Amino acid sequence: MSNREKFDLHKFILSDKSQCMNTSRLISFAVLVALISCKGHIQNPENEVRDLRQELIRAIETKNKTTLENLLADEFIHVHASGKVDDKNQRIQSFLSGEKTIDTADIEEMRLIKHGDHTAVIVGKSSIEDKNKNKVTYRWIAIYGKIDENWKFLASQATKISE
Repeated sequence: MSNREKFDLHKFILSDKSQCMNTSRLISFAVLVALISCKGHIQNPENEVRDLRQELIRAIETKNKTTLENLLADEFIHVHASGKVDDKNQRIQSFLSGEKTIDTADIEEMRLIKHGDHTAVIVGKSSIEDKNKNKVTYRWIAIYGKIDENWKFLASQATKISE
């Protein structure tokens, strides 16, 4: 750009301050909209835990062992209504076998309790059909923790509700 062109541009900007102000306002508005849009993409812990639960359901339905291994913490335990305790590998085998589990049942009631930014508990109620096609209702709890900035399932437990 020649000195003459620079001078003309500078002269144009100074001669039309209102246009310059409008441009500044437009740029400021665009930046503000961009910042607000970005804020919508930052998830809060409640949404992250809900998303994790949905990811678990998809992994169970598609029998995706790798995803299941990534979603469950290494120390994961599940306590069955019978009192039987599964570790991570046993629970994954249950998922992969096609055995009906409370994890994929429709949720009739659910309450998410957040403890800080790294721990969350979900208490829920769901029903599944047993091997005899009878409806069995369970009250269950699932505990989640943030490990190395990733949410993981830490533990779960189910209790059969007597009708």
